[in-house]
Amino acid sequence: MGAEDAGDEYPELTPFEIPESTWAVFKAKGTLNQDVHPIGALTTRIYGEWLPSSGYEKSMNYSMEVYGPGDTKSDEYICEIWIHVKKK
Repeated sequence: MGAEDAGDEYPELTPFEIPESTWAVFKAKGTLNQDVHPIGALTTRIYGEWLPSSGYEKSMNYSMEVYGPGDTKSDEYICEIWIHVKKK
């Protein structure tokens, strides 16, 4: 994933480069309202179930949540969690 540097358009943001690596990408589907957030439940499953049994471990101290275009109030809205991983 890449993004063009916005220059001075967003002075409150600091760009940084993420090194090339392996990512585990998980999709969450559902409305993003204040009571129920699909990312929260997915994060719990990733770290509690998938990661311990996957043969991978987290390789950096960051991950990304990706919120694409679309209606965030729709039950069909898709967002993603990207986790930097490496083989155990």
